[in-house]
Formats: sequence, structure tokens, C-alpha cells
Amino acid sequence: MNQTIPVVAALMFATFCGVAHSQNAVSDLESEIGSGRITVEAIHGNGNSSGMAIEAVIRNTTGKPLRLNTNLRRPIYLGNRSSRSSQNMIAFSVYGRGGSYYSDGDNAFIEVAPNKEMDIEMIAYCADYDKDNPSSADQFDISRMPPQIERASEKIAAYKRNNPDVDVLKAAQVALWLAQGVSAEKIQTTFPFSPNEEAVAREILEP
Repeated sequence: MNQTIPVVAALMFATFCGVAHSQNAVSDLESEIGSGRITVEAIHGNGNSSGMAIEAVIRNTTGKPLRLNTNLRRPIYLGNRSSRSSQNMIAFSVYGRGGSYYSDGDNAFIEVAPNKEMDIEMIAYCADYDKDNPSSADQFDISRMPPQIERASEKIAAYKRNNPDVDVLKAAQVALWLAQGVSAEKIQTTFPFSPNEEAVAREILEP
């Protein structure tokens, strides 16, 4: 059973937000991984079930700086390869350590220097209700999104893009479990949420 833990929301808001002025294109992490321009290593949990729950290292394999949207257009499924826990995670956002990011006025993004590594944190949610929260000992690999949660994950990502000022940390986690047939009553016993957060979760899942 997933344990109730504090959801870390403050990190996303109490951050340094630099203002960038150059016209470099901003791309999506998932597409850059697919192209091989970005690699991701040392993906591990930190004990949280939702929010800033994943830490990793990314490397820019090119000779140019790469800018990555903080909100992922395509969520990334992280399969647990540790023997300590079988909990899998779904990542929806990427930030520098401490929740740092830049803005060009239109996009929030992180920038990875040419041929350099960068420590990152990812806003992610537990994919499996009946499994333990991932700890720092749990290691992850980028894996194929299971078909049964792919549509719900896409809806969460779209809702985050369309409602950037809405705090969906708890609602998104609830939506993922509701989409898998877990009742709101059962979720409430281990992951408390408000009536408003449930309403947002159900709004996210609307056709």
C-alpha cells in the first residue's frame, strides 16, 4: 500500500527563475532523448510519492546548448529496476536541482551546456497504488508507457500545459489512480486529498 507522505509543492514556486534573452529553440525532453541528443542516467527516487520525487543526471551529447521545456509534452514512464521496491513512476516535469529554471517570456525551460552533465529533479507520480513509495535506493530506467495508463498520462500533461497556474500535484496523482479503477474512497485512506482536488482529478480525466 502506498504510504501517505508530504507533497512537496513549494520547491516549484520558491525557485530562482532567470530571464533568458536569446532565441534558442525550446524542445521536449522525450524527443531529445529519442534523438540521442540528451541521455539520462542515475535516475532514482527520494522517498516522495508525488511532486519532486525523482532525481537524475542528464547529459547534452551535442556541441550546442539545449533548452528543454520544464513541462513534458509527452510524459516519461520510469520502470523500477531495483529489488527494494517495484513502484514505477511517471515523470511530467523537469527542473534543475532545487527547482530552478529559466524563462524567455513564453517558455519555462532548463538549459544544458554543450557536452556537459546537469543534475535535475523531476515532478513525477506513482504509477502503482498498491506499491511502496520509491526511496533513494530505487533506481529507474526510461521504459515504454503501459497502454492502460497512457491516455490518462497524456490528459494530465495536457491539463498542466493548459492550466499553468493551477496546482495539480495531488489532483494528478489521484487522477492516475482513478484511471486504473482505484476508488476515491480507497485512495483517501492512504493519500488524503480535498473535495476540490478530487474535482480537478475528475476534470482532468474527462473525455
